[in-house]
Amino acid sequence: TRLILQISDLQKGSNQVFSHSLHERDLEIGRLRRESEKMRRDQASTAGIVSLELWVREQKIQQLQQETEKLSKENREKDKQLAVVSAKVGALSFSFFTHFCQVIEKVRQISDENKQSHEREKSLQKELSSRLAKEREVSANIEVFKNSLQKLQACLRSPCSSASLRGELGQLELLCLDPSVSAIRTAVVDMARGPLSWLEGAEQLLDSAGMDLHTSGKGLCPWECGMSWQARCIGESPA
Repeated sequence: TRLILQISDLQKGSNQVFSHSLHERDLEIGRLRRESEKMRRDQASTAGIVSLELWVREQKIQQLQQETEKLSKENREKDKQLAVVSAKVGALSFSFFTHFCQVIEKVRQISDENKQSHEREKSLQKELSSRLAKEREVSANIEVFKNSLQKLQACLRSPCSSASLRGELGQLELLCLDPSVSAIRTAVVDMARGPLSWLEGAEQLLDSAGMDLHTSGKGLCPWECGMSWQARCIGESPA
């Protein structure tokens, strides 16, 4: 755009110089014609000299007219050249502007994609942190459940009362566990209720026989009791 303005200023300046030059030559031609007319009116005894001067002035006028036509032709040619240059500059300016707009649009797209990538990365990091926290919570639940399960297993494999076994099951049921671990806890409790029921039945039989396990300080092994009870039930079943 700046170059187009410079070309336009140059064209205007050239036209002004040409117009000024033509104006000066027109003034000169007018002055010479006036002097020629005056000399024609004043020709007398100096007719020969005047004729020579008139001829010289006519030659000068013709020369000036030829130079004027030449300048006019050169000026028209320069105008054509300036018009061509101006058109080329205009085309280049439009091409540059179009390319510049495309670059700006590409930069904007890259910026948007970069922003979206950062947002996705942030979201993934947040999700990963949440999953890690969940895994730590589940690991802690599993550890607590494992300890409680070991206590229950020890109680099942060693002599104990039904009250002790019921207490271990109660502690296991009170644990606040993750749903994935809670389902296993439910299955374990359901399985342990069998030995508890067998232990309670055995204690009732012993109590009816006059043996009090609470005062004797001894207990029954729920696992062995359950196996014996199961074998007894199988033996008493009709063939």
